[in-house]
Amino acid sequence: MHNLRREKRVCIVLAIFMPLFAVSVHAEESSLLEPSLLDRGAAILLPFKRQLQQALKTGMADGPVAAVNICHLQAPAIAESFNAKNIYVGRSSHRLRNPANAPAPWMSALINNYLDAPEERQPVALRLKSGRIGYAEPILTQAVCLNCHGENIAPEVIVQLAEFYPADRATGFQVGELRGIFWAEFGID
Repeated sequence: MHNLRREKRVCIVLAIFMPLFAVSVHAEESSLLEPSLLDRGAAILLPFKRQLQQALKTGMADGPVAAVNICHLQAPAIAESFNAKNIYVGRSSHRLRNPANAPAPWMSALINNYLDAPEERQPVALRLKSGRIGYAEPILTQAVCLNCHGENIAPEVIVQLAEFYPADRATGFQVGELRGIFWAEFGID
C-alpha cells in the first residue's frame, strides 16, 4: 500500500514536470541552459531585430506593398550581414512565407512547444547536438503585422505577396498569436 502511494506521488510529480522538459526531448538536444546563455542569445539577436524593425518601419511609411518589398529584398540581407564569426541569426515559423526560412529540427520543436503551451512562450537556449547553442524567442503578431499577415489583407498586398511568395502560408494571423521565432545559433567560446 505504501509503495502504491509512493508510485502515485512519483507519477504526479512526473506529470507536472515532464512538460517543462518536452522542448529538449522533442528537439533531441541535451538540455535547457543557464541564464548567461539566454542573455548572450538575446544580445546576439537584438541588433538584428532592431535593424529589421527599422527597415520594416521605413517600408510601412510608404505603405504595406513597400514593406513587402523591404521584407523580400532586405530581410535576408540583414540576416546575412549578422552571420559572421560562427554566429547565425534568422526568423522561422510554423506557417512559412519564405521557404528559405524553414526551421531546423530544434526550431520546429520549440515552435511546437510555443504553440502547445502559450503560457510558456519565453526565450529558450539549448545545447545542440553539434555542441553549439540554439537560442530562440517567440514572435507574437502585433496589429501592424496584420497588414501583411492578417486575414483582411489589401488586394495590392496580396498581389505582391503572390509574386514573391507563391506558396505563402503566413496569413490569417490574429493579434497576439504566435507568428514564429527569432533564432540564433552560436558557439560557446
